[in-house]
Amino acid sequence: MVKKDDSFTAETVDSTDMLFDQQTYDAKDDFKTTTSADGRKASEFTSTDPLLPQTRRMPRRRIMYLELPVFLMFVGFLLTGSVMLNQELYQTCVAVYHYNESDCEPLRGIIPKTAEAKIIEKSVQPYVAKITMTSSILNNVWPGILVLFVGPWSDKFGRRPVLLVTFVATFLGQVITTILVSFSQVLSLNPWFYLLASIPSMLVGGASAIITIVFCYISDVTDMENKAKRMFFINMSMGVGVVIGNICSSYLLRLTNTTIVCAVSAALVFIALMYVWFFIGESLDVEETTFTHKAKHFFDVRLIKDLVKTCTIRRPNYGRAIIACTISILIVSNFAFMGELGVF
Repeated sequence: MVKKDDSFTAETVDSTDMLFDQQTYDAKDDFKTTTSADGRKASEFTSTDPLLPQTRRMPRRRIMYLELPVFLMFVGFLLTGSVMLNQELYQTCVAVYHYNESDCEPLRGIIPKTAEAKIIEKSVQPYVAKITMTSSILNNVWPGILVLFVGPWSDKFGRRPVLLVTFVATFLGQVITTILVSFSQVLSLNPWFYLLASIPSMLVGGASAIITIVFCYISDVTDMENKAKRMFFINMSMGVGVVIGNICSSYLLRLTNTTIVCAVSAALVFIALMYVWFFIGESLDVEETTFTHKAKHFFDVRLIKDLVKTCTIRRPNYGRAIIACTISILIVSNFAFMGELGVF
């Protein structure tokens, strides 16, 4: 006869130099406690642990879909992408080189370009290329550094705050773009002012932070059997958003004007923000803490150390080599892609 307080501990054999948690069950096979490999129980994890949540609980089963807001976000991005490039060409032609508005109008991409417009375009392209290069630096250098802290920080304090902040910043950027474009219809606005729209998103990590947190969120709420499928759906929503945004931007521009296109883009991002605000909950079980405590632990060097250690740790089946090759491919492909953006 087994006593009520008898218990046994299920241990996992360490065959790959990896440490596993030990779980304790009572005589009725009910889950009692979780003990880490270093002997600490779940309640003993403190805020000094850089990547561990305040409490260790059993994962919650959730059905949360980020495909819709991601799709709307990318449609909004691509709606204004090529349109704003033409707008910068037009504003450079009018405000910087002081050509007549009628001569610069074909640069908007609405009416066919004349022979004179093509000559003007070649003369203003180097100036616009400098603006594009500066925008690329703003949207990639600082966000590339910040995203190293965003991912590990969200492991400890949750994904939802990062999602909300990045979506709000993107919406503010679209609103600023719409306001600047509307002002350019009555003022001779220098195209460098359009960089102001990049500041909110740049400060919080930009597209790098959005994509990182989206994939982290999907990994949190999906089991191993469905994780690959959900990752595919997220990538498909991005790809479909890019295609639809590119296709619709030219037609919408011909039917309306640049201000309306930017306003539609801002509206799509706002819908995505409202979806995240009302329908997307936190994917991790984290203890509520003060804003000061969260901000103080954001730029924690231990987060970077743990991130590097995780990427460089030895893995079976050449896992570390696969990660290194994947990172190298992403670096080369992004280098080529961003270089092409500066060439018209």
